[in-house]
Amino acid sequence: MEAKRIKIVKSLELCSMKLLRLAGREGVVSAHTANHKSRGCWVTLDRPYAGESEWFIPIQSIQILP
Repeated sequence: MEAKRIKIVKSLELCSMKLLRLAGREGVVSAHTANHKSRGCWVTLDRPYAGESEWFIPIQSIQILP
């Protein structure tokens, strides 16, 4: 799944992480994590959010773009 373009979508997991403001943003998957508390990916955003370019995004909030 690495290097795939994605769009971040709303999910309960994203809400519980207090990261709903990331919904709608796009980026590229830099790493997939299965051993994390919740499954997801590290995503490098096209535009930084809160001074950071890379964020952990739960798998439920990832929509793969064509």
